[in-house]
Amino acid sequence: MKKVLFAAIALALLISCKKQAPDPSAPTITWEANPDFAIQEMGDQMDGTILVKAPTGIAALSIKCVQLPELCKLRATEWIGIQAYKSALTMDLISDTQLAAHFAAQGAAVPVGSSLSKSQSCTLDFKALLDALCKDLVLQNGVRFDFVISVTDPFDKMVSKTVSFRWTAAATFPENIPSYYQLRKNDTRTLELSITIPGKVAEFTLSFGGANADAKILEYICNRSASGTAVIDLVKDTNVKQAFDLDPVVKNAAMVNLKLTSLMRNLGYECGSTDTSTNLQISIKDALGKVSTHTITLDMFLYE
Repeated sequence: MKKVLFAAIALALLISCKKQAPDPSAPTITWEANPDFAIQEMGDQMDGTILVKAPTGIAALSIKCVQLPELCKLRATEWIGIQAYKSALTMDLISDTQLAAHFAAQGAAVPVGSSLSKSQSCTLDFKALLDALCKDLVLQNGVRFDFVISVTDPFDKMVSKTVSFRWTAAATFPENIPSYYQLRKNDTRTLELSITIPGKVAEFTLSFGGANADAKILEYICNRSASGTAVIDLVKDTNVKQAFDLDPVVKNAAMVNLKLTSLMRNLGYECGSTDTSTNLQISIKDALGKVSTHTITLDMFLYE
């Protein structure tokens, strides 16, 4: 008897511990580019396309803004038309007519409106939604955006997923960086720039040119650069120290101290005419694909 009872208990435990198959009629939320719903870096290359399915139809669909920068919160609040949802920053994608009208006027960052009701699937483009939320805003480095997507079918089967994004700023140049610089022979000035790259360095170049660029300066750069062009690649060119007295830049560096003193002094000796104007463009591309540039216009000091 005890053996039979033990076997029955063991069988019951086995059945209760057995993983139940998912309900094929239940709603689902999937992110093909990010199946684990890990936090995503915001940028042009980001894939924020999320698929919502409800085989028996979508009865309710919402996006709750859990964490946003303050100015984005204000913008989202203005979009939401259902008063009870404003404080919770919840976008009702089916019933909120004001929200539907706003997105329709903006080209619909996400599908909205009563037409969603009873439909079996829709696609949410979070890249477009974030672009709309952040339009014309300057974001602080490291800010997060957290949202909760919730979908319910007519039988009250509901599923929710949290989607998170992080903004990493592009490289920032220091306040002391000049836009104009006079080249001088026997120059005693120093020109050093501390540049912050939160997304880590992928590419870092100095390019010389312009419609009225000094021919001798271009020749000086071309004859010494690894590419034979008027571009100095501080990441790939291992000879920049010997050729230009510049420190090479390490890939994935988050901070670069760009020492241009010797190069500017040498260009002062090489400059062929005071009538020329050469553009030096500093260009940085980070590992996330964000690009920052700054141009310094170089000409020759008239009196020596």
